[in-house]
Amino acid sequence: FDGMKQTLRTVSNTVELRKVERLTRNYRMSKGVLDVANAILKVLKDCFPNAIEYAPQEYAMKNLGLQVVLVDWDAARLTKVKFGVSQAVIYTNSRHADTPTDSITKWIGDHPFILSSLDSKGLEFEDVLIHALDCSRKAWDPKAGSFEALSLLRELYVAITRAQQRVVILTSGKHKALAEFFEKLDSDVVTVEPSAILVEFQKTTTDDEWFVKATELLGDGKFEIAMGCFKASKRFDWLFRARGRYFVELGKADYALEAFRNAAGLFFESSEYKLCLDTLAEVAELDWSDKDDEILEEALIKEPDYLPRQETVKFAIRRGRWNVISTSDLMNESIAHVFEKERENPTI
Repeated sequence: FDGMKQTLRTVSNTVELRKVERLTRNYRMSKGVLDVANAILKVLKDCFPNAIEYAPQEYAMKNLGLQVVLVDWDAARLTKVKFGVSQAVIYTNSRHADTPTDSITKWIGDHPFILSSLDSKGLEFEDVLIHALDCSRKAWDPKAGSFEALSLLRELYVAITRAQQRVVILTSGKHKALAEFFEKLDSDVVTVEPSAILVEFQKTTTDDEWFVKATELLGDGKFEIAMGCFKASKRFDWLFRARGRYFVELGKADYALEAFRNAAGLFFESSEYKLCLDTLAEVAELDWSDKDDEILEEALIKEPDYLPRQETVKFAIRRGRWNVISTSDLMNESIAHVFEKERENPTI
């Protein structure tokens, strides 16, 4: 909570935090998942004491009777499965590993939640499959004290703690190091036949459910992952809008403009004029053209009272429509900052 302390003290110099209460009751993950996560965290603390911050052990408040299981990858991919919005496959970022997205896609299809451990941070799912078969024996030997082992175990911890209920770890008969690691781990991990577990992974997700998840991810700033969910929901208007924000984040304004303009056009075609205007406002943050003028004017005919005055003024400045701006706009404090901001724009 160091960041929170600094924030509070910025608000008031008199703020004093005398006691920090560490919360150890975990209401999110089932006992089987949390026990394995705790065991991995213990290995990390024991083998890399200077690399892992102190954290008290958490205790699960729900026990679903589910264990973390190991499943042979070669056998598993012979069984067709269908993942839904609450399932994910997470793979390692290890430099020892070849990115396995192609082989996973062949198995479960073009699923939005085929994620690296880095991309999975901050997300949560009911069920997680971890693809971790291609790491060297050295990397699975934490006592060797290698950077590879530290990095790999951190990734494994992140991947496991994304799951609320079930974790399946895909292993390979060709590489025994991973299985041997879990045999030595102080936790209850078992090896099972694929047929015993994969029957649970036949999920159906509606377009509306994908859309709800996509908008949630968009709101959280997970633009690239949101794009996959919008595609699954067949909402290509929102897919382009998410793509625009993704490219803005990358600093690629030309790509962002193209995406936003595609989104605005699709929203207009489907008579979603308010969303069209909202998207054009994002276009205006980057650039403006005569074609944008055309669609804006048509959308405003459909929704003449939708835009707040501040947005109307911003559009007017970008379009050079000075006759739209009144003296009262110049005197309005809530609108004045728009003029200040636009003065800094070299295109105006």
